[in-house]
Amino acid sequence: MKLSLVQTALSGLLLSHVLLAEVPERSYAGQTLMVPEAQLDEGFVYYTQPGEDTQLVLHAETELQNLNFLHSRIIGYLLIPFEVEAEAEPILAGGFRIPVESFRTSVDAPRQADLVLSGPGFLDSETHPEITFEITRVFDVNLESESENRRVYTLKVAGPLVIKDKTKEITLSATLKLLPSTRETMSRNVGDIATLKSSLTLSAADFGWEASPYM
Repeated sequence: MKLSLVQTALSGLLLSHVLLAEVPERSYAGQTLMVPEAQLDEGFVYYTQPGEDTQLVLHAETELQNLNFLHSRIIGYLLIPFEVEAEAEPILAGGFRIPVESFRTSVDAPRQADLVLSGPGFLDSETHPEITFEITRVFDVNLESESENRRVYTLKVAGPLVIKDKTKEITLSATLKLLPSTRETMSRNVGDIATLKSSLTLSAADFGWEASPYM
């Protein structure tokens, strides 16, 4: 999973480190999340930028076939401190909403697989249209490199992952990059950029998915 987040004019809100009761709802336009005003105080909001720079790859292994599903419509944000100290947590909070119907298989895979994945036997997009993940804890932070205000961290983030009607507390090992705005980055996004990369293995049984040799 790769998330590319950018601090823009829309993200001028300042958030304090107050744990969310749940992932915030979407804005009226649906392209960002409504970060609670009660959390104003301690950092800059970096919003995800849906598209090729924000990707979630789901690799599904079954008895008879393996499929890769790509998702690039993740909506979410990270809260980054105003001043990121070398030994401090570089992420204060975060939340993400993943529309189930936006998963797509690779171009050589049948569209039928998309329908099965979002169907009632698996993710059930009609009843549960989104997957959500909230960052409630950050730990094991290591500053791997720093140069010209560019910082690279390895860290762990934890919080509740909600798929269908199941909630599972998960911990992700991740790499966070904080990139200042430069001429090079402005060709991708306007403003400072944060990227977050991680991976996760899930069992179908954890979320009550039906076992199938095909999908």
